[in-house]
Amino acid sequence: MDKTAIEQIQKSANIPALLQQVNDRHPEATVAVLPDNFTIADLERYMPYRNSYRASMSTDSMADFVEYASEFQQEGSHCYISTDSMKAEIVFDLGTLGQPGHQRHKASLSLTRTAAYRALMQINGERVDQKKLAEWIEDWAENIKAHDTAGDSMSAKTAAAAIRRMTIEQVRKVESEVQDYSANMSAMERIEAKSKDTMPAGFVFTCTPYNSLGEYSFEVRISVLTGAEKPMLSLRIRQFELAQESMTKEFKELLVSELSGGHIETYIGHLG
Repeated sequence: MDKTAIEQIQKSANIPALLQQVNDRHPEATVAVLPDNFTIADLERYMPYRNSYRASMSTDSMADFVEYASEFQQEGSHCYISTDSMKAEIVFDLGTLGQPGHQRHKASLSLTRTAAYRALMQINGERVDQKKLAEWIEDWAENIKAHDTAGDSMSAKTAAAAIRRMTIEQVRKVESEVQDYSANMSAMERIEAKSKDTMPAGFVFTCTPYNSLGEYSFEVRISVLTGAEKPMLSLRIRQFELAQESMTKEFKELLVSELSGGHIETYIGHLG
């Protein structure tokens, strides 16, 4: 008997043991042991149904997300909320410590920024000229309550007009002192942005930042930059991080309320 025949007999002798081992470990698996070096082939594609439910559903609708979650939730389902992107993801088949799942079935919800909030985010931290800021304030006048340095309120129309009429004034003052044995000279230069109208120091921008959330008011500070030939203005939202925390908290509370009574645990964080 040659070497090839002996190796074939040895392989054949191991087949029952291998089949038994596969069956013990995966009694419901649709696999077959092929004679080519005993490779294992998945026969799921030839079966009328899949072994498990696999899908990844995405939506920006809170109602559809909750309805989908209610239909497919099971023991071991978990929901994770991202504070940066205002996105929630449910892993339905995460499983338990004793029976971990394959994490193949998920659903994600991405809250959509409203047009007003997108406009606010686009201008936050930017340097803009008079014309652009005045037009921006006029476009979103319904959302804006402006005020001057004293805290007195003014209309958005008045604030936009003051910004349009703003000019830069440069004053140079030279002082000279001469004594018997010395001479001192100092120069002082002041650059100031002025307007014929009362200048706005900032404004409160009120809007619904994301669909499904409530209304928020953002305090915006206006700074005038006088380093260039024409005045530039910079806008910054004060304590924006606190507003983000409040929005994330509201998002989680809303999801917990909508998903209550089921098997879905909700967390703030990411699943690695």
